[in-house]
Amino acid sequence: MVTTDVRHSARRLALLILLWVLPAETAMGQVVLLSPVSGYYDWERVISGNVEHQFDSAISGGGRFDRLRFELGLEGGGPISQNVRLSLATGYAHTRYGFSDSASPSCANPAACFERSPWSGVHSVDAVPGASLVLNDTLQIIARVPIHWEAEGGSDQNGLTAGLIGAVLLRLSQDFSATLGVGVQNEIEQRTSVFPVISLDWRLSHDLRLRTTGGPDQGGGGELLWGPADAIQLSLTAGWERRRFRLDGAAPNADGVGQYTAVPLRVGFRLNLTRSAYLTLTGGLAVAGRLEIDDAAGRSLREQDFDTAGLIRGGLRISF
Repeated sequence: MVTTDVRHSARRLALLILLWVLPAETAMGQVVLLSPVSGYYDWERVISGNVEHQFDSAISGGGRFDRLRFELGLEGGGPISQNVRLSLATGYAHTRYGFSDSASPSCANPAACFERSPWSGVHSVDAVPGASLVLNDTLQIIARVPIHWEAEGGSDQNGLTAGLIGAVLLRLSQDFSATLGVGVQNEIEQRTSVFPVISLDWRLSHDLRLRTTGGPDQGGGGELLWGPADAIQLSLTAGWERRRFRLDGAAPNADGVGQYTAVPLRVGFRLNLTRSAYLTLTGGLAVAGRLEIDDAAGRSLREQDFDTAGLIRGGLRISF
């Protein structure tokens, strides 16, 4: 009877999540999907690293590019009293973009040529302090302050963004938890955005689990895991990724803005080494990809789609 009630509650909550998302603009950039929020009932620390390569792909207006990204994260948190939890997540990433050098006669504006390497190495740094108030075993109130910097080395202008997320964590059972909230964040040379925030962790059966993945930047995805939790699990993920960053101070587009968006679709496996450590290896495709160059004031200079590209990604996560 209890299990049936929980399932009914989970279905109603899933419908509430849909109603929460639908009023947002249809672009996925207006929604944040977070990885499941830890309750931090005990002090916990996590270190993680990921490497992802996007293979060479043609740009619709001319030229080609590939992409290699390295990520390192360190986070932790725990209780400071019976009802208050504190957390801090930090991260660094470096993304190398390799554009073809061939000049195109159709590229009349040198500041907006994807064929002439508009950017190369992009660095990003994240810090997300947070706190939560535990009202009872089912309900927590959560606040996060995402601070994000992303730019090429040598940029003379600011690549910093910051925001605030407020949410409610509902833990209906050991098999189901969800977070619903609202976020506000400034953007590099764009209007401040307001968006719904969602996370979900739902064990549908003993060997099947559905969860959201992502950080406080706009975007995120969903992951379906199949298999026993103490062994190898198959994974299927789909999401939306956006990277917006400040360019360096060199001509022809000094201190401009670059943007990368794509929909990554991946399949792979997760190898659970211990209860507190696992490896992941996935491969797939980046579809619906787009590159954008803006000037230093955020005015669009050029937007181009790029062809579907292959993806491969590996990672390690250890908690202690």
